[in-house]
Amino acid sequence: MVFRASCRNSTRCRRTPLCIAVSDDGETWRHELTLENSPVSQYSYPAIIQGRDGKVHCVYTWRRQRVAYKQIDL
Repeated sequence: MVFRASCRNSTRCRRTPLCIAVSDDGETWRHELTLENSPVSQYSYPAIIQGRDGKVHCVYTWRRQRVAYKQIDL
């Protein structure tokens, strides 16, 4: 799962940091890594898929300027 970790107790959420969490059962999740974390930037609209090779491919809007792509080997 890709998520913004800053929206726990606020009505106005920052769009950073952008993180990946992993689950074996869909009930419990562990934070795996932070993709982006800048206090002056925004990262939004993430999409994620796992390829046949087991690698995770993630795309998201980077600072409202372009689409970013990250390949992660979990």
